[in-house]
Amino acid sequence: MATKVLMVGGRRCGKTSALASVFNTVVEPDFSRWLTITNATQLKEVDEEKQDSLESKILEMRRAVGNCMRDRLTMVDSGPTMHCWDYTLQVHIPGRRGNLDMLFRDVPGEWFADPNGINFKTHVESFAKDCSVFVVVVDTPYLMGPVEEGQQRFFENKERDYVLLTGAMGTLTNLFTQVDGQNFPRLVIFCPIKCEKWAKENRMNEVIQQIENTYATLMINLRAMPMVDVEVVPIQTVGSLQFAEFGTPKYLNDINNEKMRCCPIDEHIVRMRDGSPRQLGDSDRLVEHEKDLLAGVFLRPAAWFELADRNNPGFAPYNCEQLPAHILRYMMKKYIAKANFWTKLWGKIFGTIDKNTLMTTLQKMQDEGVIKDNREGIVRLSRYLL
Repeated sequence: MATKVLMVGGRRCGKTSALASVFNTVVEPDFSRWLTITNATQLKEVDEEKQDSLESKILEMRRAVGNCMRDRLTMVDSGPTMHCWDYTLQVHIPGRRGNLDMLFRDVPGEWFADPNGINFKTHVESFAKDCSVFVVVVDTPYLMGPVEEGQQRFFENKERDYVLLTGAMGTLTNLFTQVDGQNFPRLVIFCPIKCEKWAKENRMNEVIQQIENTYATLMINLRAMPMVDVEVVPIQTVGSLQFAEFGTPKYLNDINNEKMRCCPIDEHIVRMRDGSPRQLGDSDRLVEHEKDLLAGVFLRPAAWFELADRNNPGFAPYNCEQLPAHILRYMMKKYIAKANFWTKLWGKIFGTIDKNTLMTTLQKMQDEGVIKDNREGIVRLSRYLL
């Protein structure tokens, strides 16, 4: 029995990298006193595109940290995928048969811009009908850009900013409206990522407020739905990198016609993706690329990152276990709420897991602070089961 989790987020916001840090963190031994958690993902290939292993994303983030250790800024954007992929966490309570599994569906942000397309209908809309959890991944630098000192010049086109910040949230609102009439409890988590800078500066309250402002229409709709819980759960997917600045994205075409991502520093020098400076040669040309266009029209600023603390430069994700922990708590409470009816028929919820087992496990995890509430930017905005 798997709880379905739909990952929602704008194009190239970092959904897969966030999942990589979540899976990497939660399978470590910290949970072993109560649960055994394993990555049960089976990688696939569709139309000659191979599904990224989450381990490869971890290596990519480690390389980004390594670039910054050479006194450079770095880009962490690895580009979009063209297909949706499923990733599975298998959760087992020691001494009991049966699993509390989580199936995460990672969807390209572009699909939400085309709600009538076959990809959206087949892989998103149908999945959402019996989906218990929606995770709205928020790219914090782009969320905060319009109000961040020194970065506002990159956010002067209001129409573009709406597309950039909210993606196709109107589509998501319609999706929620469709499933709301099914008398089916659901959890919606707004998950700010790449938020290390604001966490370090004790400004997560500003991030929460900007989420409320930017997604105001969606928030109104969610709060009007009687069986929906809404939370904000920020995670730091790298920990040791923080947002530094935006730049104008370009591709460098060299003499071999090879396209390489960069940002101009001045008319003679560009900063390459790994942060290294490069003097422009006579045959070099700077061009825009369709991959950097939103809705085929608007240019997406490039985000650059730096070390958050040069004394602790290692790969250090923080609070990544909180996303699955909050989902797991919701799953348990949902099963417990159903248990009074089902256990009259079968005595167990599934396998040998009964209501008392879930209640005891959940209480121990909450008592020992495994699940955080009302701190470090983690807040509950609307309550039904939680």
